[in-house]
Amino acid sequence: MKLRLLTSLTFLLLVALQPSAAGSPFRFDSGSWNWGIIHEADGPVTHVFRFVNTSAAPACIWQVDVACGCTRVEWLREPVSPGKSAEITVTFNPKDYKGNVSKTISVRNSENTADVLAVSCVVIPMEKPLDVAFPVLLDGGIRLSSDRLNFGQIRQGKSRTMKLGIANASGRRRSVTVLPEGRSGLLTAVSPLVLEPGARDSLTLMFSLKGHGERYGVIEDAVVLSSGHTVLGKVSVSMIGTEAAPYGGTDGGRKLRVSSQYENLGSVSRDGGPVRKIFEISNIGNNVLTIRDIHSSASVEAVLSGTMSLMPGEKRTLTIILHPELTDAPKVFETVYLTANDAEHPVREIMIAATIK
Repeated sequence: MKLRLLTSLTFLLLVALQPSAAGSPFRFDSGSWNWGIIHEADGPVTHVFRFVNTSAAPACIWQVDVACGCTRVEWLREPVSPGKSAEITVTFNPKDYKGNVSKTISVRNSENTADVLAVSCVVIPMEKPLDVAFPVLLDGGIRLSSDRLNFGQIRQGKSRTMKLGIANASGRRRSVTVLPEGRSGLLTAVSPLVLEPGARDSLTLMFSLKGHGERYGVIEDAVVLSSGHTVLGKVSVSMIGTEAAPYGGTDGGRKLRVSSQYENLGSVSRDGGPVRKIFEISNIGNNVLTIRDIHSSASVEAVLSGTMSLMPGEKRTLTIILHPELTDAPKVFETVYLTANDAEHPVREIMIAATIK
């Protein structure tokens, strides 16, 4: 009798759960969550999405993709047995946000399908002192919210516009001109901008992959700010050029998998020479996969065995080499970016951490 009751309760629970993505072993209790109105001053907010493995075999979550660093996701790495439940915790940090905010989370599982979750809210911003809201001080008393701007991924044929906060702390009226440095030829800026004393405003920058031919991988550029003939400072700008959107909603049959996306090398001697770590990349799709670009920092080198193209089912070795002598930092946290013609998930990140002694 007790077993029959438990079976009935389990059935009712599964019926109540949200439909999963096609082919997904998981059913989530809900596909979205709205925190309503929140205040930036109150800090991060959290929601727990619960799910059940409705398949006949153990399944696990092997990757979670989020829109930006403002959203943090925690989940169980171990396989979930059939009929068992687990949860994903999503935390959103409203710092520097205002108004309506929506974020999506793509949850990829061991069956190589993805469930998409969504969180949203309305952020009431807090007024910050000028030096806190705009911590970067340029010449002439002009302040910026940051000295670098990352546009994230931009598909071929598309563009993206972003804003960077600027304020005048000079005590007198200033006219500011913003010009791209011109390394990529893909960046434009709106200027000039006239700022009264104490005024807060924003710079509008745009990265465009329209009409410039195909450009893949990490692209770095900069804009130079000046007032009259005086150069005030520079802002570094970057983006990642990726495949065009999948035609007809299909992924093209090219799927890149990386054996691991994080490795802590532990304690490393600065004078002990290069440290190597081997990763395996593979094409788990049914069409030829091409690695468009591999980008790493000055202290990290990435070497791919063989050619840049992988046949279906083919595996390759990616050797990441840390050169501790090329950095002065006591701790290293660097990212290697792999850009491929996997139209659904064109960028894979491999993070390398180490403590330099």
